[in-house]
Amino acid sequence: MTDCVVDARGDEVAIWHVHTGFDTGMPRLTGAWVLSVREVAKIELLVRGRRVLATAAGEKALRRLGVRVEAHIDPDATLKGFAALCEELQAVYDALEKKPKQPSWPTLPQPLDMSALGAEPALTVARWLERMAIVWDEIEGERSTRKYLPHGRERRPVALAVRGAG
Repeated sequence: MTDCVVDARGDEVAIWHVHTGFDTGMPRLTGAWVLSVREVAKIELLVRGRRVLATAAGEKALRRLGVRVEAHIDPDATLKGFAALCEELQAVYDALEKKPKQPSWPTLPQPLDMSALGAEPALTVARWLERMAIVWDEIEGERSTRKYLPHGRERRPVALAVRGAG
């Protein structure tokens, strides 16, 4: 699964593709483009079928250009969902009478502050999304190898919280 980050400045739209699927050993940042707002067809092609995490300027540009986004990634809800899953899994472990080796949960990234993204907002957001995919792999690695933890033995795709087009 490849998702994308969208930002805009002036007459340009910046798009980063971020691989959020299962770890393949390849880089998670899989492509970056800076396109003129006149290149609507290319922008649509790069966004089509992907979940989008957009800055405020990116969302505004996509709306203005009429580029349809099927699912917007909600970074706050995603982070809360990851934290809740770690708490749920830890509670299951804590309730065990006989304690096997303690799972090691990863440190979650800081919340994404869209108002303070710095000089390269698209890259900052892409790096945050990359980190979330890595953290998910770590959580699933801990969960899936312990038969006493819920949700089965198979690793699950990254659970990004999304909201529909709107």
